[in-house]
Amino acid sequence: MPIHRAKGNIDLTFLVLVLALLVCGLVLMFSASYAYAYYYEGNSFHYITRQLVWAGLGLAAMTFLSTWDYHIWHVIAGGILLVILAYLVWHYLGIGQVEPDYQIAYMGTEFLPADTAEALENAMPAIQKFLDYL
Repeated sequence: MPIHRAKGNIDLTFLVLVLALLVCGLVLMFSASYAYAYYYEGNSFHYITRQLVWAGLGLAAMTFLSTWDYHIWHVIAGGILLVILAYLVWHYLGIGQVEPDYQIAYMGTEFLPADTAEALENAMPAIQKFLDYL
């Protein structure tokens, strides 16, 4: 089946909303990662440059795919569904799954979850006393 180009106008309201969400997300991510990137990466713009590259690629893909007739997806939907189901079965059976390590790095040492729970139980009277003081 040949791919036909879609004809029609762009939904300007939806486009503006998508671009506004993209810009807001980039600004929020940049403000949250600025100091971290400066301290650990030596470049405050380390993370935002990567995000801008991926945002640009996403916008290019969106522009390209917006010219397609969306009915083409009905043809390949069955194949996509089979791939997704195979992926879900693969993970349900645990093929290639790694056993997790439940040790938690905390304050420079390693505790098991039971040790952390015990520490919280021991701290609860002090927390309650502080809350009663307030």
